[in-house]
Amino acid sequence: MAECSFCNHPIVFPDDFRCKFCHQKFCSIHIQLEKHDCIKSTPVKYIRKTWLRKYFQNISSGRYIVVCDQCGYFSQISELIEFANQERKHHIETSGCFEKNIFLEEDLSNEKIPKEIKIEQYVPSDRLFWICCHCKPPKKFMNRNEYIAHHYFHN
Repeated sequence: MAECSFCNHPIVFPDDFRCKFCHQKFCSIHIQLEKHDCIKSTPVKYIRKTWLRKYFQNISSGRYIVVCDQCGYFSQISELIEFANQERKHHIETSGCFEKNIFLEEDLSNEKIPKEIKIEQYVPSDRLFWICCHCKPPKKFMNRNEYIAHHYFHN
């Protein structure tokens, strides 16, 4: 007999549920993400919505980098969202940067950029720098126009 991963209450069919993100078993009370503090969904609020993503973020197996708009830090290696969030928290503690300035960005290096997209209208102009998540390791640009020109390199 299985137990709920949150409350250890014995669960039997049909009341045994598996979280589609963390893949642990839960009772009917704790299956909701917020009820079992899912390690995959907690950091979702820190994901920066990039111009390129037309679809939902892949929080179950997607890989993320940490980007700090305040000091310019960004991680060179992408990790699963729960580990990237740990690195984000570590950066906050060690750098003194404000939490609201540090984001998670999905590693898009394995995705093809649509040729028909006109990037100029999607790239924000109010940043100090831009990160290309299509490059491995991610590449940093201090100039918006250089970042836009680099986009066409990936096509």
